[in-house]
Order: sequence, then C-alpha cells, then structure tokens
Amino acid sequence: MEEEKQAQEVETPKEGQTQETAVQDDKNPLDVLRETVAQSAKELGLSEDEIALMTTKELQSYVDKAITQAIKTREERLKKKQEEEKLMQEKKYEELLRMKDEELKKLQLERETLDLLTEKGKSKEWMSLLTASDIEGRKKQLETVESLIEAEVKRRVEALEKSSFKAESKPVETQKFQNAEEALNAIFAQAQQK
Repeated sequence: MEEEKQAQEVETPKEGQTQETAVQDDKNPLDVLRETVAQSAKELGLSEDEIALMTTKELQSYVDKAITQAIKTREERLKKKQEEEKLMQEKKYEELLRMKDEELKKLQLERETLDLLTEKGKSKEWMSLLTASDIEGRKKQLETVESLIEAEVKRRVEALEKSSFKAESKPVETQKFQNAEEALNAIFAQAQQK
C-alpha cells in the first residue's frame, strides 16, 4: 500500500490544466493499464462487469485509443507551450527592436543637431541648450537662443556706450587758462586718466 503511494506523484495543476496523477515506471504496466481502463470506464459510464465481458481485442483497442488520445493531448500541450514560448521570445525581440530603434533615432537627431550647429558656426557645447525631440524643434530653439544672446549683447553694448558717452560728456573743469595750449594739455591729461 505504501509502495503504491510512492509510485504515484501528484502534480500541481498549472493554469488552464486539471490535476493529473503521474505514474512512475517501477509499477507493472498491465496493472497501470487495468487501472487506467477501469478509471476511464467509470468516466465513460462502463461498469466493471462490462469491462470483464470485453474481449482482449476490444480491451486492446480501447487501450490503444486511450494511449493515442493521451499522446495527441500531450503533443498538443507541448506544441501550445512551444508557441507560447515563441511568442514570449518574439515579444522580447520586439521590445529589443523598439529600444534599438529609439537609440538609432536619438543618434540620428544628435547627428543632425551637430550638422546644424556646424552649419551655423556654433560649437558642440551648444547642443546642451537644445532639448527638443525633433530637428525642427531644435532649429527653433537655436534661433531663440541666438536671438536672446543678440538682444543681451545689444543691451550691454548700449549700456557701455551710454556710460562711456556720459564720461566724455562731462564738461572739462572750467579754469581760466592763459592760452589754448594749456587748455589742450588739460583735456589730454583728463582723457589719459580715464
């Protein structure tokens, strides 16, 4: 009795499968067939008396059908499992392809951006200022940055011009010079101090 329990192992059912009993090879094949036939007969509604009345050929035919069906079922399950694995591999492959495609697009965008910067006479350090996801957006960003820089340069130049003109527009201290030469010397001296 204990040997029969050890001879059978119960597999946990996987998703979409029913619980099945796996019979180990150390059991007598005729006993296994009889048990299988008896169990199958019960499932089909056959009684033990009907099984006893079956001829050897009928019993062998029934066993052959059961074995053929079991083999077909196993092959179908294996085929389905292989298809599922193949789909999983394809999905991983598709994900890998998508990632590679994104990398290529990013590299293409960087190359086009470098070409644009070279065309405009800018250094590659300008690339950090351009963050748009397409080349048209980066062209617009470059134009915006250039216009902002130009505006800031103009503002600073104007501020410098105003401060330098104010300094020049200071009137020379009025002193009474005895002649024009003294006045010119004083103007030059004041210009050198600046």
